[in-house]
Formats: sequence, C-alpha cells, structure tokens
Amino acid sequence: MGSLNYYSPEQWDAAGARARADAEEILRAHWDGQLPVKPIELANKNGAWVYSSDLKDSASGMLVKADSAPPVIYVDNGDGFLRQRFTIAHELGHLVAHRQEAGDDAVSYVDFRNSTSNPVEYHANEFAGALLMPEEHFTNLVRAGKSDAELARLFKVSSRAVAVRRKTLGLGA
Repeated sequence: MGSLNYYSPEQWDAAGARARADAEEILRAHWDGQLPVKPIELANKNGAWVYSSDLKDSASGMLVKADSAPPVIYVDNGDGFLRQRFTIAHELGHLVAHRQEAGDDAVSYVDFRNSTSNPVEYHANEFAGALLMPEEHFTNLVRAGKSDAELARLFKVSSRAVAVRRKTLGLGA
C-alpha cells in the first residue's frame, strides 16, 4: 500500500498566506494597474520566457530552469485562453517560491490536470488567483455588485477561479 501524506492545517494556511503575499509583491513591483492582469508580461518581467507547446501526458503546464539559463514556462497549446492564463500565473508562482528557497538553482515542475494537491501546488494556485484577481480590485468590484460572470470577464479567468477567490477573501458566493 502507498503511504498518504498528511499536511497540517497550519501548513496549508502558511502556503496560502505566503502565496498571496508573493503575488502582491509581484503586482506592486511590475503591474501597471490595468485589468486584466497580463501574466505573460509579469513572467517576462521576472526573467521567464513563456511558450505554448503540445504538452503530453495530460500536463497543463511546466516550469523548467536549467543552471545559468533563464526560466521557461510552457503551457499546453490545447488548453483554452483562460486556462493558459491561469497556468502561466501558476507556474510563475512556482518560480517565485523556488527563488525564495533555492535562489537561481535549476528546477523543474510539471503540472498535470487533476493531480493531487499539496502545499506546493496550493501555493501556486493561490498565487495565480491572487495575481490574476488583485485583492483590492476584486473586493471593490464584488462590493459594487458585479456578478461572478462579470468578474470572470473583467479578470479574464474562469467562473471557478472567481468562486475560489471569493471564498478565499471571505466574500461569499
């Protein structure tokens, strides 16, 4: 039998808080304040190249960083526009976290659709949501009565991403 990994609530909470802080830092440093947030532009400003490719084995995205080479983010060219935006932001989250832990060392992440979650993936997902839907803008638009469909159109994310961000920020459904 395989072993199950157990992560404490504190590990999940810490990963989420760190992700949101990391995304806010990237936005403060590199975002022009215009919606929608442009994840390719932010990835480029953080030294990463972004490519679309035919990823195999149900991979949705990957981050590859070889020694002394710039990081490269790949998204699956078979995914839709909204999924690709989220995947780019997700992989940028991996890059930011990796740099904090290991500097400019080589790294490789491959993200598969419907893979199991852990604090590393949770961080990348939370980072992506916080990056693509900046808290102040998102909160103000929710309080102004924007529907989930309107929010999804404004931020260029899926309805599911809007629902998760609402929950994360305690803004109801």
